[in-house]
Amino acid sequence: MERGSVRAEVEDEGSAVGDVPHVDTEEEREAEHGRGLAIVDVLADKHGVERPNLVWFELSWGESTLR
Repeated sequence: MERGSVRAEVEDEGSAVGDVPHVDTEEEREAEHGRGLAIVDVLADKHGVERPNLVWFELSWGESTLR
């Protein structure tokens, strides 16, 4: 398999002014919404926040990245 990667960015209007995205606490993970960053945290090789409402992640594949 050839090695490669992809970067995705997601931007939305946000839920509150100054509310920076974060990986939820265990209690917050039980909520019916807001699980996106928890999924990204598990699956992505890298991820971060560029602005309060823009989250990015990178996925890599190939010989050294197969799980």
